[in-house]
Amino acid sequence: MLISQEPGRRTGTRRITAGLSSRGRRRRRVKLITAAVVAVVVLGALLYPIAVPCGGDLWDDGGECVGISDGSTSFHPDFDAVTEKIHQENRRVAGQRGVTIAVLVPIPLPSERGQPPNGLLSTDQIRALLEGAHVAQVQANRGYDLKVRLVLANEGSREQAWRPVVGELEQLVDDPQPLVAVTGLGVSVQQTVDGARELAAAGIPAVGSVITADGLNTTGTGAYGLVRVNSSNDAQLAALAEFLPQHRPDLHRALVVADTNPADFYTRTLREGFERYFSAYWGGGRPSWMPYSGVPRTPGIVAQFNSIAGRLCGSNPPDVFFYAGRAILLPDFVAQLRQRGCATDRAVTVVTASDASDLQVSLGPPGPNDAPVSVVYTGLAEPKALEDPRWNPEREVYQRFEAEFRNNGFPEADLRNGWAIMQHDAVLAAAQASRAAIGQGLHLPAPSDVLPQLYLMNDAEHVVAGAGGSFQFDPVTGDAVGRRIPILELTPEGEVEVLDVVG
Repeated sequence: MLISQEPGRRTGTRRITAGLSSRGRRRRRVKLITAAVVAVVVLGALLYPIAVPCGGDLWDDGGECVGISDGSTSFHPDFDAVTEKIHQENRRVAGQRGVTIAVLVPIPLPSERGQPPNGLLSTDQIRALLEGAHVAQVQANRGYDLKVRLVLANEGSREQAWRPVVGELEQLVDDPQPLVAVTGLGVSVQQTVDGARELAAAGIPAVGSVITADGLNTTGTGAYGLVRVNSSNDAQLAALAEFLPQHRPDLHRALVVADTNPADFYTRTLREGFERYFSAYWGGGRPSWMPYSGVPRTPGIVAQFNSIAGRLCGSNPPDVFFYAGRAILLPDFVAQLRQRGCATDRAVTVVTASDASDLQVSLGPPGPNDAPVSVVYTGLAEPKALEDPRWNPEREVYQRFEAEFRNNGFPEADLRNGWAIMQHDAVLAAAQASRAAIGQGLHLPAPSDVLPQLYLMNDAEHVVAGAGGSFQFDPVTGDAVGRRIPILELTPEGEVEVLDVVG
C-alpha cells in the first residue's frame, strides 16, 4: 500500500551546538530584539504580565515551544526529570568522539486535570518514549568508544511545525558530533510522511519507533532511509487472525467501528485490515461499519458511542466490535459499552491494535454495575511477555534494559505501553548502524554512511538485539522482520493478561 503524496520551566540559553546555522543565529537575534521591545512596552504600560519566552533555541509556534533541545530546556513539566538526565549525559560526553541521534516527537501541551489531552499523543506515551531513548543512550555510551549525544526535537503537538524543525535538524549534520539519524518520528499521519521524505532528500536516515500504519515505510512513502522497528498494522492483524479463531470460538458476529479522519493512516489502514482479515465475522464482503468522529470526553463523541453501543440492544446483536480508532478515544467507547442499558449480563469483546497499550491506565477499573467488556489487542512490546521465558527466549536482553530503566529512577508503570522499549530499540539500531559505518576507523560517520548500514541489518548474522526482541530490517521495505507480537487482553475486571505471542 502506498501513502498518498498530498501536496517550560527551565529557560536557560545554553546552546545545543558549538556552531549554529545562520538561520538559527538570525532567529535568536529576532527573538532577542522582540523580547526587548515587548519588555519595554510592558514595563511602560504596567498593565500586563510579561510572558515567559521559550528557552534555549526553541521558538514559539502558536503558543507552543517547538524546536531542538539537548535537554537543557523544558518542553513540558512532566518530562523535566528525563530531559535533565539526557542533558547531564550529553554534558558528560561533550568533546568526545561521538555522533548525535535525534528524537523527533509531537509533544503535547499541558492540559488541566480532567480535561481532554492536547495533541496526537498522551504525556504518558511521550515520557515513556524519552525514557527509553535515554536508556539506549546510556547503554551505548557505557559499552562503546563512539559516544551518543541525544537531542530532542519537538515538532508541535500535532506535528504542525515539522518543516522548520526538520530544517533545523538538517543543520546539525555539520556539528562536531554530527547528526547521523532521526528516530521516533511521531505517529501515522501525513506530517510524518512529509518529514520522512524531507529527511530522505537530505540523506538522513529516519528510524520510526511506533509508526504502524501499512505503507509507512521505505516503499510506501518513497523515502529511502525510512525504516521502522515496530510491527505494522498488517502484521498485527495477521497475528490476531491466527489467534482469534482458535482461542476465541465464542466470537461470531462483528461490527467495525472506525474513525472517519482520512488524514490518520493508522485508523484508515486498520479499518482496511479488518475488512481484509475478518470478513467471516459479517458473512463476507465489506461490512457496514460504524463511523465516528470527535475529541475525548465531549458530549458529541459520547453520544456517537452511545448510539453504537445501542446496537447491542437490537435483534441479532454483535458479540465483538473491531475498533479501528485511536486509543485516546477508546476509553469513551468502552465506557459506553460498560454502561449500556440492555443485555448487561452478556459479555462483549472489543478487538483492536497496538495503540491500545495505554488502555489499562487511561480507562480505569469497571464500576460495580458495569456490564462485562474485554478488550483484546496486539502490543508493540509487553513487559509481562518479555519477562517470561515461555514467550521470550532472549529475556536476558530485556532484563538488562529493565534494570537500567529502574536504575535511572524511571517509574515501572512507564514500561506498560511498550513505547519506552520501542524507542530504546530505535536509538539502539541507529547507534549500531553508526558503529558499523566506521568499522575500525577513527573517523566520524556521515548520515550517508549510516543509512546503508540500517538496510544491511537483514539476516541472522546481522540483527538488532533489541529490548523487545531481536529483529532485522527488510532491505526493500525497511519494515522490521522477526518481531514477536504479543496478544493481550484487558479483562472485564480491568487486568492485563498475555494470551499468546505470535511470531
